[in-house]
Amino acid sequence: MIPRNRFAFWLVFMLPLAVTLLAGCAESTQQEKQAIAEVTAPFAASAITLNLTAEPQLNLWNEMSNSCTVLVIQAANNPALDKILDDPMQLKSLFNGAGTADEILQVDRYTVMPGQKNTLHIDRAEKTRNIAIVAGYFPFPSKKHMAHFAIPVATRSHGWISPQWQAQLAPLQANITLGGKALVKAETVNLSDDNENADAGDNRSPDSEKTAD
Repeated sequence: MIPRNRFAFWLVFMLPLAVTLLAGCAESTQQEKQAIAEVTAPFAASAITLNLTAEPQLNLWNEMSNSCTVLVIQAANNPALDKILDDPMQLKSLFNGAGTADEILQVDRYTVMPGQKNTLHIDRAEKTRNIAIVAGYFPFPSKKHMAHFAIPVATRSHGWISPQWQAQLAPLQANITLGGKALVKAETVNLSDDNENADAGDNRSPDSEKTAD
């Protein structure tokens, strides 16, 4: 049985403190989400790093391996990317080096050779929050030749009971392996340290067409 004086102490001091802490945690979580939603997306030099590994049987066609052109497409959101990737004519124009649609912020093209490894350091365009990788497999790229990545957001809090959250875009690093007939790996590398939380958003590999935003 709890002594009366100890029970009174709990009611007067500890219970209000516990309620305050629980309310503070809920408010802190909401503030962190708001900071992520309102994060700015400035230009950043070499903020996107892609490690491309091509298998020896890359882009196999008629039993022969071939080189493969890789597009790196930057946009403000996934719907803008999906609009382009679902339009074969627009996608063909991008591979041919033609002009881009208004929704596309930047397009970079690289040629990958069978058995080759490349590390690409790409500038992140202003307003970019999502990128798509499209590998130009014969005869024409489909969904299994594409991958989506969200630019990660790093958050940091200041204060204890009522923390204030700050958010900023973090560098994106991804490992991509190009197989004989499709992308066989497309995954991000977590670069956040112990004092930061990283929200990677929507990262779609060839085996996962949709994840939560």
